[in-house]
Amino acid sequence: MASISTRSAATVADRAAADWLLDAADSAVRACIEWDKYGLALLQCGRIFAAVRISGRLVFAAAGTEELPAVEEYLAEMLRGPVFMDLYPHRYYALIPPQADIRSESARGRRGREVAFLDGATFMGVPHPCVRAPVDAISMHWCVSLDPSGDLCAPDRVNQMISFARHRLLERRAEVAR
Repeated sequence: MASISTRSAATVADRAAADWLLDAADSAVRACIEWDKYGLALLQCGRIFAAVRISGRLVFAAAGTEELPAVEEYLAEMLRGPVFMDLYPHRYYALIPPQADIRSESARGRRGREVAFLDGATFMGVPHPCVRAPVDAISMHWCVSLDPSGDLCAPDRVNQMISFARHRLLERRAEVAR
């Protein structure tokens, strides 16, 4: 896997956001090495953030498009908080407060295919804040940048987007059945 130099690519805001994220690492030193070498670091949910993993199918339905720039604009406007994407297999990760109340409708089947709530029992690869597009072999990147202050997505907005996406998919299914 190709190395990414996060130190040279990072802005002051990126470095501040990275410093904030390091509070979720078991070892800040190891996380920095992983970011420099792989562009991703293994961080634990539940410390400073939790995450909602959302399938691309749902995000595309909510956004009304599969065009990634338009999807990213939609996510920024709708969720107003940090979101990163794994390009393969099109999964989005919305960062939310660790104590967030995710409605059972959104987190149905906690480890479901469409939506999963990732809490303190979950470690996940998180891209360095400077990675805003796929780079070499790194398929994860930030769609909506992390604010250095640590502002996260509001759980209600995440729930609302998921409900809207499911509604749109049901409408499409009904149209096909006609």
